[in-house]
Amino acid sequence: RLGDRHHHAAGAAHARAGATDDGGIEVIVVDSGSSGDTAAWMAQVDGLRYHRRAGDDGGISDVVHACNAGAALARGEFLVFLDPHAIPQPGWLEALLGTFDAHPDTGLAGAQLLSADGRLQQAGSVVFADGSVASCGRFASPDDPRHAYLHDVDACSGAALAVPRALFASLGGFDPRYAPAGCHDTDLAFAVRAAGLRVRVQPASRVLYDEGRAVAADVLARNRALLVRKWADTLHAYPSPG
Repeated sequence: RLGDRHHHAAGAAHARAGATDDGGIEVIVVDSGSSGDTAAWMAQVDGLRYHRRAGDDGGISDVVHACNAGAALARGEFLVFLDPHAIPQPGWLEALLGTFDAHPDTGLAGAQLLSADGRLQQAGSVVFADGSVASCGRFASPDDPRHAYLHDVDACSGAALAVPRALFASLGGFDPRYAPAGCHDTDLAFAVRAAGLRVRVQPASRVLYDEGRAVAADVLARNRALLVRKWADTLHAYPSPG
């Protein structure tokens, strides 16, 4: 997903470089109304499939519809969603996709997200009964034994996650009611578990991540309320906030 500044395209380029050269990787860049000459030069980058959508309203990009648009174009067995602010580290993709081979009951796998200083931003997240979410391991070392093993989590950030394409399609993709963004990745994790599969974070897959522009507070509050209504029967068993 490409935003409205030129440097966002670096995420896709780094993703390609950090993947493999066996010809089995399809990189799709979805442009949600970037400015300047992005459309002209992105279409010329080898190994990228470039798709331009109608522009957003000048606020945060419509992540939900952009990701769904990219997924609809994909042909591979797995979908890997990568935020334009994310810079994958060597071996990230093989480790992330390897989760599904080693643990076939996995329906969604997320990467460890690291800050520029090397500390954890997130090793998955925990969800509370009111729909709020807290990052696991924030500011810890990515090698901290509490976080550096493959484990189940309540949700994974949409900044770097993988899901089987057929499963994603059967679930209807990211629920468009969460557009433009916020809680859509948490909702997907709940849908994956409702389908009888597990949500895991893969610590061998590491991605540097600049969190970028935040979702507006009113949009986030609206989407959290939607999450609570949609999954009320599940969330009542989750812990209280804090």
